[in-house]
Amino acid sequence: VLATAGSPGYSPPVSMEGANAARIEYIIFSISGTSTFYLEGSNDGENWFAIATYTTRSAVGSYTDASDGISYRYVRVKYQQATSGTTIFACGCYTTQL
Repeated sequence: VLATAGSPGYSPPVSMEGANAARIEYIIFSISGTSTFYLEGSNDGENWFAIATYTTRSAVGSYTDASDGISYRYVRVKYQQATSGTTIFACGCYTTQL
């Protein structure tokens, strides 16, 4: 994924299928500026609500963030590049029942 300054980007929705926790794993291959990653939830796939804001990243590397106690039907990753720069990354979102 290529994130550029301006509007946020979003992953496709991931069904929770009865799960109550989600883990995001991402690898940042190239970054100039900073990127912030968020987890959002929805019960209808149309209206999205913030679940978590994760650490703003400014370095190449592999990262994992997780949230539990999720009661939404779907989750997705939101990513936002700072006011300048770009980030190239790969991301996966995994769900489980805790």
